[in-house]
Amino acid sequence: MPKLFNVPGSRVRYARRLTRSNVSHLIAWLRCERIQATLEGRLMSKAKEELTKFIEEQPEDSSREEIIRELAFHVMVERGLADSDAGRVISNDEMARRIRSWPK
Repeated sequence: MPKLFNVPGSRVRYARRLTRSNVSHLIAWLRCERIQATLEGRLMSKAKEELTKFIEEQPEDSSREEIIRELAFHVMVERGLADSDAGRVISNDEMARRIRSWPK
């Protein structure tokens, strides 16, 4: 069964397998939305306001667990974008090397 995820600012719930390609498209879309929000001066300045808006954007039939899962995903994407913007990135080859070094 495919994972469900919501695109922020949209009432549409997408049911797709979370593949590298899907996540890449979602991250690109979030970057565009963030840039647009900055240009329009719509960025939330308070955590409470941001959380309220995020929860209101979720479908009415969302369970508590679904909202928490969506929020966790949103936070992880935002952290990743912030790391990317700050240049805190590593190459795929370096990540593969690190994973291979993990104890089995």
